[in-house]
Amino acid sequence: ASRARAINGFLQETLASADPVDGQGRDATVVEVLDEAASRVGEAFEEQPAVEAEIRGTIGQTYYRLGRFEDAERQLRTSLQIQRDLGDEDNVRTFETLVHLAVTLHDRGRFAEAESLYRKALEVAGEAPELEPASRTAALNNLALLLSDQGQLEEAERIFRTIIEQDRATSAEPGPDLAIDLNNLARVLRSRGRLEEAEGVFRESLAILRDLQHPYAPIVMGNLAATVCASGEPSQADPMFESALSGARDALGEAHSEVVAIRGKHGECLLKHDRPDRAEPLLLEAHHGLTLALGDRHPRTRKLAALLVELYETTGRAGEAIPYRDPLAGDALSGDGGSPAS
Repeated sequence: ASRARAINGFLQETLASADPVDGQGRDATVVEVLDEAASRVGEAFEEQPAVEAEIRGTIGQTYYRLGRFEDAERQLRTSLQIQRDLGDEDNVRTFETLVHLAVTLHDRGRFAEAESLYRKALEVAGEAPELEPASRTAALNNLALLLSDQGQLEEAERIFRTIIEQDRATSAEPGPDLAIDLNNLARVLRSRGRLEEAEGVFRESLAILRDLQHPYAPIVMGNLAATVCASGEPSQADPMFESALSGARDALGEAHSEVVAIRGKHGECLLKHDRPDRAEPLLLEAHHGLTLALGDRHPRTRKLAALLVELYETTGRAGEAIPYRDPLAGDALSGDGGSPAS
């Protein structure tokens, strides 16, 4: 009860930051209120570190969903450190924080550290019998996504197929978890060159998400469009990309990294099928958007930079490729990005 009162009081004070008289005003954004909460939480719960860790974890997750990955990482790291200082290494809350931090680092392109955190979370899960099986499955799913992004496709496919079998066995009706897991399996199949099989799995995932009116449906549509394009049908893929972009903007907002990624995939499709005139503005918008969201060293951003280099060099404009070539030096590209993790 004391913990609940403390959290409730903090939330009331934080939400009061939108007060037009004493706070930031009636038009304060979610991010501004989050920033206010993040600045106050340490002082507010100086004598209640467990509560501070819990609230920082929630703030971190919310920052992540808004695409503020650096802020999310900062809050989640602090939450995890507090939990470790308290000796809560094996409880459910620590498991959740490990997973959320791993997902954030994964999206920031820091694969090695993310993999270590995913595996640590799975170790903690084995020592927490009270943990819901679905939570452990979600962490395993995210590990498989990471393995896929690192090119470990055989192991990733094996994990996804196991998870999908569990999804089908434990639910009478197809749900969002099954749809997202199917999407992730299809990504791996596409990366392994099994395009026809991948297209079928993407279509099954999309049908489920559409029935559920789920906000991830446009993302899967974008993945399907990229697969149709890779199969040599750019004219069929074109309206699919347009539909995916419109739906993703409505569901997630213009600046969301997944919206930006759909533009990039559309641009790549057009470039590969000799339409550099239409590809260029899409690739430029996508590169700019992902640079803002993820930084210029992230694999997804670097892949777009490589596509811009290809575009400018093949159209006789090598000088315009220079700003995009330099950030690529020294590292190999990896991952195709753009698919949701559960």
